[in-house]
Amino acid sequence: MKYVDPKGLDWGQWDDENGKRHYWYFDGKVGSHNGHTYAAVQGLANGGSRLVYDDSGELFRIRNNSRNYLEDVGRWQAASVTNPAQDQVNQLAGFVHGVGSALAGFNPGAHMLVNAATHQIGGADESDPGYHNADAIGNGLVLGAAIFTPAPEAEAAAEGVTLFHGSDAVSIDNILAEGLNQSAAAERGGGDIFWTTTNIEHAQFFAEANPAGGSPALLRVDISHPALQQLMQKGAVEVQGTTYKFLGSAWQELNKLATFSRVP
Repeated sequence: MKYVDPKGLDWGQWDDENGKRHYWYFDGKVGSHNGHTYAAVQGLANGGSRLVYDDSGELFRIRNNSRNYLEDVGRWQAASVTNPAQDQVNQLAGFVHGVGSALAGFNPGAHMLVNAATHQIGGADESDPGYHNADAIGNGLVLGAAIFTPAPEAEAAAEGVTLFHGSDAVSIDNILAEGLNQSAAAERGGGDIFWTTTNIEHAQFFAEANPAGGSPALLRVDISHPALQQLMQKGAVEVQGTTYKFLGSAWQELNKLATFSRVP
């Protein structure tokens, strides 16, 4: 029973006149939103999930579960079943992405170029464990080398990462005023994971689909690389592509290590 959502929070879908499908996460039973009648998304009962795309082609997994209702899967490409060296292709793509991401640092434009370069490696399966392992190795090699980089290069490497969090305006204002608070988040259907991403468009997608309703808003989170590494070594943050998930146990420490500001 631990996977049954007691609050009845459900995903709904509506197709416009152009055939485009829109999704909304309802705080209660599926019904109307912005003058449109939504139908329940099929296949989400009893812990089920569905993969959907946003306008940029990014892949998300949706569930009727307030603890993990929207998961950023990443940009997926089908692997060719005729490729006899699929593992090598996946590992090469992962390594290229890991090295490029580390070199790009906190520059969003540079990360877009890295992702584009990685996608040029045809047939790579970015969901494959080999891809993620190689990604981590490539990233770690560059970050490790940065330890021995003389100033000012070393100072630039330590400047940090800019993350974004999408939610409702009231929740964002509470974070700015009081910091992250598990009790307050639990009252609005959260409290287990603080979801952030380096992609501001993904954060905007989450803000517009937030289960609490209200006006969508974006929070900017700035944290240094050493502070982020400190939390990662403690197992307090999970990194999946552009997504950074901070566990509830890390929130108080994140309040001290990060700087929060509202995105205009």
